[in-house]
Amino acid sequence: MQVLVIFYIVLGLFASLSYVKNVDGYFSNLPVKKCISICFLLFFVLFVSSRSPQHPGDTEVYLRLFDYLSKFDLFNIPDNFRVESGFLLLTHIISRISSSHSVYMLVIALTQVVLWYFCFNIWVARRNVLIAVVIFCSLFTSYNLGGNVLRQGIALPIAIISLKLLLERKVYAGLLLLLFASFFHKSVFIILACWIVSIERLEVKFYFLTFGIITVLSLTGLFNNIASYIALDSSSYSHLIREGPMESYKIGFRIDFWLLSCVPLFLYFLLKVNERVKFSNVIKVYLTLFSVFIIAFEIPYSDRVGIYLWSMIAILVPLFIGSYQFKIFNSEFFTIFLSIVLGFLFFQYYPVMNMSFYFNEII
Repeated sequence: MQVLVIFYIVLGLFASLSYVKNVDGYFSNLPVKKCISICFLLFFVLFVSSRSPQHPGDTEVYLRLFDYLSKFDLFNIPDNFRVESGFLLLTHIISRISSSHSVYMLVIALTQVVLWYFCFNIWVARRNVLIAVVIFCSLFTSYNLGGNVLRQGIALPIAIISLKLLLERKVYAGLLLLLFASFFHKSVFIILACWIVSIERLEVKFYFLTFGIITVLSLTGLFNNIASYIALDSSSYSHLIREGPMESYKIGFRIDFWLLSCVPLFLYFLLKVNERVKFSNVIKVYLTLFSVFIIAFEIPYSDRVGIYLWSMIAILVPLFIGSYQFKIFNSEFFTIFLSIVLGFLFFQYYPVMNMSFYFNEII
């Protein structure tokens, strides 16, 4: 574990140096940045694909699915797996290539990072794709995607690409891509709902006001009964509540989730006034999604909604660079350095990033 963290810090050092103005042009040029990006993503793949099958979360469930598909037909899947057809097909294909759990987790992790890298290149200027990659590999939420909610880890980057198309008014392409993403996780349709709400000709301040009101109402506990009713009425969700103790997952207003999700909103207010207009549409979507997330605080596994917000941090932060009022925030070096420091702290203290590995004996 510690060896991997050291490797992460070394990569972070190289990433930081690639944005230092007076460093030799060879080190700071685009091909070198791409190389460092790939190294970071391979680090992520190594980290999540080498986790123990007993890692807390859904790893054992996915491995049981993989073992089942290695022995039985794709069209005779027990209902208790509740897995979308696209992910089933991908797992089936991998099971026909190899019956190894390690190969399965490796291919899933590689699929995720390829999609995320493609997503970052679509959203962010090429010069700052490395920053998006570093933030992604530093956030504890990314390791939840890679080591727990695997289907969302594949569906989410596709959905965020579709959001980019929808915001650019390429509606048919965006909808088709979102439909494709739904074959890996149906929750992606929340992106569509939030985009529809955001296309109203309302100013950003209306969405901030709504977000503020919903935050206050959540603090009062008003959404408790509403959210529980919605969850229990959902056939795909109710069993998680009925079959598992509610105490095992902290519900109610989550100040930790709320503060993390507020990071892009705080940065938005630091932008130059004339630059905020440029990002108003994506912030409207973000605020709408954030409001839905706050309502979901009252039910277990609300982080399945929050993970959409947290993944967008890796996109919005580099997207804002160059538009801030204060010079320090426009510094790519500062952004990388701060991300690495936070990533190191997450590795030390956040449970989801403290994995047990198959190769512990080597480490």
